[in-house]
Amino acid sequence: MQFNQFMRAARACAQEMHASASMISSELPRVDASHLQRVDIARVCAALNDASSQVADALLQRTGPLPASVRSQVRVEGIVSWLAAQLPMLQRLLRSMRLAREADARTDKAYALVSTLTTGVLQPFVHAWDAAECYRKAVLAAERTRAMAASRRSSCWRPRSHLKRRASRRD
Repeated sequence: MQFNQFMRAARACAQEMHASASMISSELPRVDASHLQRVDIARVCAALNDASSQVADALLQRTGPLPASVRSQVRVEGIVSWLAAQLPMLQRLLRSMRLAREADARTDKAYALVSTLTTGVLQPFVHAWDAAECYRKAVLAAERTRAMAASRRSSCWRPRSHLKRRASRRD
């Protein structure tokens, strides 16, 4: 159940990354920004599109002969890593656009675009992160339950009569 919720949240995040990057790319020619700012924005949009494609591929991928829980955990961790890797880049871009806006009011629209991009991606990422955490907790709880059941089965509890027979054999 939690795995499917994570998959839906990750898919929504990847789709939002792609949609936001496409929207920003199409609006970029209409705003005032320096050449370097345009290059930075275009680079971030391309990286978001790449990450979106990687996540989409990972969502469809089947991974080898690992046990199902391990295979699922590997997929979840990989997807979260791809999504999270985009956040520092977005933060740097937003910071540089904020500084540019403070220096030149003409870049207000470019800053607004980048701000929209960042908030548009951040909210679905938080949902995907939360869903991944719920999945991790569910896996840990299941592993704990399995370990407890296995330890109960393998414990050497036997009736005392067994111990008496065993002791008499040693004599």
